[in-house]
Amino acid sequence: MEYAFSQIGIDMTGTAQSQYNKTIPVSEDQISPGDLVFFSTYKPGASHVGMYVGNGKFINANGNGISYSSVEEWKKLYPFLGFRRIQ
Repeated sequence: MEYAFSQIGIDMTGTAQSQYNKTIPVSEDQISPGDLVFFSTYKPGASHVGMYVGNGKFINANGNGISYSSVEEWKKLYPFLGFRRIQ
């Protein structure tokens, strides 16, 4: 996320939690590509972030590189913290 947003002049440096704190909530019926999606994966609070790309998918980095994932599938695996948007 840091790299992608730096390309358009937005500072999103930091952890998933600090990125969560820099954004505002967006209801699921209002999400747009470029909004962020947050999950709690290995500790309380935001520990994983991805960028929503549309059609129920988001792009995220993991141990295997960058991949597209299903929001609904991740919701079954991890606590979903919501969609958020940069102000």
